[in-house]
Parts: sequence; C-alpha cells; structure tokens
Amino acid sequence: MGDPLTGKEYIARSIQSDPGNPEAHNVLISQLTREGDLQSTGAAIEFALQQCPDSATILHKAGLHYYTAGDVNKAEKALSKAVELDPHSTTLALSMAEFYFKANSLDKALEAYESVRHLSPLDTSSRIRLSQMYLEKGQLDEAWICLDELVNLESQKGEFNDLMAAYWLKRGNQLFSERKFNEAEAAYSKSLEFHPLFASAVSNRVLALLNLDRARDAADFVGRFLDENPDALFACQLMAEIHFAVGQSGTAAEWLERGLDEAKRHGAEKEVLQFRQLIQRISVTGP
Repeated sequence: MGDPLTGKEYIARSIQSDPGNPEAHNVLISQLTREGDLQSTGAAIEFALQQCPDSATILHKAGLHYYTAGDVNKAEKALSKAVELDPHSTTLALSMAEFYFKANSLDKALEAYESVRHLSPLDTSSRIRLSQMYLEKGQLDEAWICLDELVNLESQKGEFNDLMAAYWLKRGNQLFSERKFNEAEAAYSKSLEFHPLFASAVSNRVLALLNLDRARDAADFVGRFLDENPDALFACQLMAEIHFAVGQSGTAAEWLERGLDEAKRHGAEKEVLQFRQLIQRISVTGP
C-alpha cells in the first residue's frame, strides 16, 4: 500500500481525470497562491486557461496573478474578460475597479466602482472610494450621493466623519468662490461638526465671517477654539489676522508674539520663522 496522497497530488489527479473541471483548477491555483509559489501558480493558471478558457473564476485568479507578476496588460485582459463573463459578480467588479485605481486609470476606475455600487447596495468600499474620487474631482453632487448612502448604512454610522468634513469644506469653498459668504460660513461650520480640529475649515470660516463684517464673531470663535486647543499655533495667526483686518495692529502683534513664544516652546522651527516674518511685516506697515 503506497503513501497517502498529499492535497496537491490529489487535486492534480482530479485535474488529470477531468481537465475541464474548473473547480479542481481553482483549488490548486488557490493553494499554490497561498504558498507564494509564483512560478508554479503561473504554470497552473496557464494550463487551467487552456482547459477552461471561459471560467470567470480562473480568469479572475489569472488577472490577480498577472498583476502581482507585473504584467499589467495581461492582468487587464483577464479581469475584463472575467467581468464580461459574469457581469453580476460584485467580487469581480471590485477587483476590476481596484486594478484600474492602482494602475492610475482613474476614469475607468470611477466607472468600475460605480458598477460595484449599483451591484451591491451594502458595499461600503466602493462608496468610500467614489466619495474620495468625486471630492478630488470637485464633483460635489456625486460625492454627496455616495456619502449619503454611506451614512444611511445602519452599521456604518459615524465612521465617515473625515469624508463628511472634507465634503462640507469643499462645498464651503465652492460657495465662497461664488461670494455666498453666509452659505459658505454655514458649510464650514458643518465641516467642523464632523471634524472639530479641521484647520482648513477653521481658517476658512474665519475668512467667511470677515467677509460678512463679523470680526467679533470670528474672534469669539477662534478664542473658543484656542481655549479648547491651546497648542494650535495657526489659531494665534488667525487671531492676529482678525485684529489686523479691523485696524488693531497692536493687538494683532500681541497675538503674533504669543504664537512665536508657543512655536519656540514646541521647537516648531518653521512656525517660528513664519511668525517672525509676520511680526516684521506688521512693524513695517504699522497701524
């Protein structure tokens, strides 16, 4: 009686007896992939594709293997054919989207992630990526649709605060550029509800308030922010800008000196230089 067959030997026997059975090929390819044997995995994939050229699962594994091996063209062809053969598979659509994203084919990635989104109403990964991509492209309406779907997924509430903060910041910037300062200020405030320490939203809200001739409200806002975040050096500069905007150069200089002292205390060399330059500028311009 001979030695018992190993798992791979058993699978190889199965493939020998029925080479057109994609399941046996899939099991072998998965095992070789787990073992990190790229050469044997590649050989198993090529043989499997000869025997089962229309197996979406084998083509999927082939695409992932080709990408790992650095053959981007073969990877794209294999993944595209897999999606074509099984257009309702969320897994295949997501692999196609991630391939395009990693390959920096962003328009194709966007389209592929949208396919995943429509295939699966519960998939968060595609909606997160789409939100990020639409925000980067400045397509705020499209970003909002994805974000709204994310926050309405019951188990995911509260997990996307950074994305929501980024959305409201960009919405505020859009409104600010249209000189809609009231709406912009409200959008920046909304951004800070999701990310209270978001420096860009703090700074831009101050600018919106100054454009609304609400310098006192701006100073009160930054004052409260500093009470809660005394190490926020940029807020000292904001206070200086607020006071300088209303002609209070002396008070502005005091805030810059405070910022300089804090920067020195923290060893923040870049900020030290910045505060010194601002102090010198104020001393030249005067009240």
